[in-house]
Amino acid sequence: MSNDPFESDDWRRYAEDFRKLVLPKISGSAHFLVIAPERGATDIQFMLQIGAAVVLDKPFVVFTAPGQALPPRLARIADKIIEADTTTEEGKQAAARALEEYLRQ
Repeated sequence: MSNDPFESDDWRRYAEDFRKLVLPKISGSAHFLVIAPERGATDIQFMLQIGAAVVLDKPFVVFTAPGQALPPRLARIADKIIEADTTTEEGKQAAARALEEYLRQ
């Protein structure tokens, strides 16, 4: 048995699911929208999706919580950062308006 995690059956299944289910959605979309996880959180799905969006040259929008700091490089490559409190109805409406405004450009 290999100690390489990329040689495991679990990884192979995950990678195949990503290729079959996630990549077609990203490549078939005009824009990539993502909700930033809390700073310091290791969200592998988020990281893989961001990487795929960058490689596929997709314009993307990052949604953040109020006051949430993004990694500087992620902030630089995002086409739009929308800060909104999506736990409130007012915040959800503000996020929707900001997204609509961005998409009209």
